[in-house]
Amino acid sequence: MKSPLGRSARSPAVSVAFFLLAAAVASAQVPAPAAIADQALFDPGPGAYFTYRIPAAVATRPGHVVFFCEGRKGSASDFTATDLLVLRSPDGGRTWTKPQVVWSEGVLADKITIGNPCPVYDAETGRLWCSFTRENQQVYVTSSADDGETWSRPQEITAQVRPFNWTRYWTGPGHGLQLAHGPHRGRLLMPSYHLALESVDGGDTTTTQARSHMVYSDDHGQSWHIGGSTELSPKIDRSGSQFEGAWVPGAATWQGEECMAAEVSDGGLYLIVRNEADRADHFDKKKTFAWSRDAGLTWTPLTFQPQLPDPGCESSLISLAAVGLGPDTFLFAGITRDHLEQNGVSKHARHRLAAFLSSDGCRNWHEVGVIQPSYAAYSDLVALTDGTILCFYDGAAVAGVPNRTIRWARFDRDWLRRSPAQAR
Repeated sequence: MKSPLGRSARSPAVSVAFFLLAAAVASAQVPAPAAIADQALFDPGPGAYFTYRIPAAVATRPGHVVFFCEGRKGSASDFTATDLLVLRSPDGGRTWTKPQVVWSEGVLADKITIGNPCPVYDAETGRLWCSFTRENQQVYVTSSADDGETWSRPQEITAQVRPFNWTRYWTGPGHGLQLAHGPHRGRLLMPSYHLALESVDGGDTTTTQARSHMVYSDDHGQSWHIGGSTELSPKIDRSGSQFEGAWVPGAATWQGEECMAAEVSDGGLYLIVRNEADRADHFDKKKTFAWSRDAGLTWTPLTFQPQLPDPGCESSLISLAAVGLGPDTFLFAGITRDHLEQNGVSKHARHRLAAFLSSDGCRNWHEVGVIQPSYAAYSDLVALTDGTILCFYDGAAVAGVPNRTIRWARFDRDWLRRSPAQAR
C-alpha cells in the first residue's frame, strides 16, 4: 500500500518506534558539553611580566567582575619581585581592561614580593576590599568605591592581625566573602593562613605550626581582627604531617594552610583547606575541611573530605545561589592529578582541573566535568546573576610550559547540569 506521497505507509506504532530510535541516535551523536571561551588573559614574556599567577576574583555590581593576580618579574619563583595587578570587566567577562598595578615596590626593590590577593565585596556599602601581603610577613588592605577603577593607598594592618609569634603570613589566595545570615550578618571575611612558633607542652621548646585562620571586619573595613586558627583532628595520623619547603623556615607541622570559605543557608561556615599531610603520597590525597558556627571565631578539627581529591594545591569554592541553583548548592574547582606519564616517565605536573558540585550545603560532592584537562594549578570562581560562571586558573602560556599565565573558562549552570563526570 502506498501513501498519497508515494512512500510506504507505516503504522502508528512503527512510526513512534522509528522516531524514538532516531532521537536516540541523534542524542548519541551530540558531543558532551564543554567549558567554552577558555583562553589566556595575559601574554608573559618580553615587554610584560615573566609570569602571571595566583588568581583571585569577585563580582561587584551585576555584570561587573574584578580580577587580581600576581605579576612576577624575572622568574616564576614565589620569592621573586612581584607586583599586585587588577583587571576589570563591566560585561561579565566578555571584555577586559588593560592590567592596572594596584601596588608595586618599584624598580629599586627588585626582590620585594607583593602578593596573595584576597578580595571581598561589601554589598552594604558598595566598597570593594582587597588584602595582600608584603614579603609574606606584613599585611595590607586597599579598597575601591568604583568597582576597581581607582584604589585607596594601601594601609598596613599587620599590628591588628598578626600576633608576635606568627613568623610567616599569607592572605587568601582567592576571594573572601560577606556573611548574609545570623548575628554577624555583614561581616567581611578574608580566609588566610600563617606559620607560628608555639611551645611544646607549655615548656621552653617551640615548634613551627601551619594553620588557617580568618581576617575579619565588623565595621565595613574600618578595623580588622583575626578569628580562630585550625587544628588537625586527633583522628588523623599526625606522623605524616611534617613538611618543609623554601617558604618554610625549617620544618613545620601542618594543621591548616591555603583555604577558602563559603556560608551555607543556616549560617554555618564551611572551610576547605589544602592538604599538606602525607606529602609523599600525592596520588590518593584528599581535601580537608572544617566547620564554624560562630562566624569564624572557632573551627571544628580538620578532617578529610573523601570526595574531593587534593594532590597538594590551592582550590576554589563558591555558592551558586546567584545563578539560581538554590541556597545550598556549591561549586568546587581543583586539580585532581599532579603527575604526568610521558614516554614512560612520570613527572610532577599539576593538571586536570575538575568541577565538583554539592547540593546539600557542602556535605557531599560529586564530579560534574573537567574544566581543563591539561596544565592547571591555582584557581578562583565567580558566579554571575545571569547564570554565567567564570573560572580563572594558573595555566600554560604555550604548550608544555605550565604556570606562566592566567587562563579563564566561561560556562553556565546548564553545563554543570549536563556535563558528565569524566573518567579519572
